[in-house]
Amino acid sequence: MALKLKKGTAMEVATITSLIDCVFFLLIFFVLATRFEEEEKIAKEMEINLAIASAAGPLTAPPKEIVVSFDAKGTYIVENKVVTLSQMLSALKAAAEANPTQSVLVRADRGCSWEQGVAVMNSCRQAGLRVRIATAGDSK
Repeated sequence: MALKLKKGTAMEVATITSLIDCVFFLLIFFVLATRFEEEEKIAKEMEINLAIASAAGPLTAPPKEIVVSFDAKGTYIVENKVVTLSQMLSALKAAAEANPTQSVLVRADRGCSWEQGVAVMNSCRQAGLRVRIATAGDSK
């Protein structure tokens, strides 16, 4: 004899619970997002004359990397200007004084000697700058 069982309603209520949670979280998100937008709008409409500080500097983007290139003929190029090794050292020192976190990208011709590469990296280290070496990548 087959028994007939009544289905309970407990499972139907449980599936709605997660839906209610999601709707509640969305409601909180939109309430908070709207509040922040109103505050930004008020701040933009208000004209503010900021105080002047003698040690303050302008907000700028981080400086781009200094590119130092050299070829097998002994030509050194710093930021698209042909320079000597001593001029390169003074330019790198000036850049390090302006920004101690400045970095240098070294690009060398394949036919260069190790001596030239070491001279460039030595100049960068004397100036106190970080050095990165550019390569063409794998030819595979």
